[in-house]
Amino acid sequence: MRLDCAVSIYSSRETCDVLLQTVAAALKSARGLSSIVDVIINGNPALAQAIVADPRLVADCTQATRLRVWGVALGDKAHAWNVYVHQIAPANTDCICIDGYVRVDAPSIPLLLTTLRGQSS
Repeated sequence: MRLDCAVSIYSSRETCDVLLQTVAAALKSARGLSSIVDVIINGNPALAQAIVADPRLVADCTQATRLRVWGVALGDKAHAWNVYVHQIAPANTDCICIDGYVRVDAPSIPLLLTTLRGQSS
């Protein structure tokens, strides 16, 4: 499956509700794209367990979107980003990184991809 993009969301201290709103916004923005959305939770295993158990997590998923949740033991965002880049991110795919409390608008991810691709040529 060829991916249009990969989205990673980084969280540590957000509440489950705040993080779920961020995930929902990212999924809505990625609608129509073939994508993977990775939620990277660093240093907060209770939050990782809570979000995985919450039925709202997959409410906005489509068939073209894969949603994965990862727990990174060390509570350091730079380390979590490095884990994503070196171990999780799909190869040869444009990546969009989002902080755990950010709500992207519906056209944000497609517009970012258009801008990225326009700059790399």
